[in-house]
Amino acid sequence: MRKWTVAGVVLLIVVLAGCRQSPQATSTPDLEITLDTTTPFKMGQTELVVTLKDAQGTPIDNAKIEVQGDMTHAGMKPSLGSVDKGTQGQYKIPFDWSMGGDWVLTIKATLPDGRTASKRIEVTIPTS
Repeated sequence: MRKWTVAGVVLLIVVLAGCRQSPQATSTPDLEITLDTTTPFKMGQTELVVTLKDAQGTPIDNAKIEVQGDMTHAGMKPSLGSVDKGTQGQYKIPFDWSMGGDWVLTIKATLPDGRTASKRIEVTIPTS
């Protein structure tokens, strides 16, 4: 009986570890998504600047960028933003940090040919 319990726990750990995604993982390796973090984030309405490039570093302008921000604790409504035009690979997305604390941004890029890429970024918004 003990042997089966240990085997079950080991199997569960392996399965859960395989499901875990790196916070900086990109689903399509030939697209690079970056978030400009040079300006400190603060609560309230803001503009996120996302840059999209191909594998050679060439900016991509004709993608749709969607951002979903989720607080790390349960019970909060997500903040959403999107834009479908970029200039020199930069996309400016209206966004609302509804409160201070720890957030996870999921940025999704969809190219006109249907390819997609996504990236998760952890962000902390100061409470004051």
